Amino acid sequence: MRYHLTKSLAVILILIAAALFFSSCANSKKVHSSLRQTQGTASVPVERVYFPTNGASVIKKDVPNLEKNAEWLKNNGDAVVILEGHCDERGDDEYNLELGDRRARSVKAELIRLGVNEEKLSTIISFGERKPLDTHHNPTAWQKNRRVEFVLR
Repeated sequence: MRYHLTKSLAVILILIAAALFFSSCANSKKVHSSLRQTQGTASVPVERVYFPTNGASVIKKDVPNLEKNAEWLKNNGDAVVILEGHCDERGDDEYNLELGDRRARSVKAELIRLGVNEEKLSTIISFGERKPLDTHHNPTAWQKNRRVEFVLR
């Protein structure tokens, strides 16, 4: 009887842990350039930042998006973001993970330069080629996949 009770308690604890894990995943909101999500009553217009092949520096045409993101972050005191670096499918996994990390760090450095408090940029994650926006195997898809995403925490 005691063994059965201990086993049942273990199952309940596992279910509670799983529920907590999945509820925390649901609380992270990915903000895409094609849509506006709300946080309370505020609209969250945060744009992706894109990169050239093998590049980790913010390109000139994406500076306005980055400036808009910086302004939004400065004007929304409680907002904290995770920066996710992504790559296209070309290159080996190790290289792409490192490149995604450099891209996210580049965006973080630019946001800090633009006056965003470093504490609002909680984490940098590199997914390399593992989370493509476009799964096709062509230059248009590759261009979409070389990016940094902002995830509200």
